[in-house]
Amino acid sequence: MLRSRFLVPFAAAAVIVIVSAGRAHAFGLQAGYSSSPDQFVVGLNVGIIPSIRHLEIVPSAEAGFGDLDPMFGINGDVHYNFGGTGLKPYLGAGLTWNSFDGDSNVGGNAIGGLKFAGPFFAEVKAGIGDVPDFKIMGGMHF
Repeated sequence: MLRSRFLVPFAAAAVIVIVSAGRAHAFGLQAGYSSSPDQFVVGLNVGIIPSIRHLEIVPSAEAGFGDLDPMFGINGDVHYNFGGTGLKPYLGAGLTWNSFDGDSNVGGNAIGGLKFAGPFFAEVKAGIGDVPDFKIMGGMHF
């Protein structure tokens, strides 16, 4: 419990530092399905381009509804964009903090995704630790 009290302010400070170090290029909506717990997940994200080529930092906030009480999560993901035209694949990893059933849990994600021509994307996340085992998400950036 003590750990989770310090994690949220630390994560917020980290997001502020990351945002100030890069430039936000897209804000987005995302929705999908998570497994263990089985839930419908909705969220918001922002794409930040740091000064490192092909990298994108994508913090997001999510809420899940289904098996358990509502789940809330904060993610700090990093994507490596392979580029190309039309379909643009990316791989990534991230840290996640989730709160459900009165507990706070910290874990990680391995990420694979595609950006489509236009504002749409789809991705799969494999959870590492005591976080949802699997997520399949889609969304769009503005």
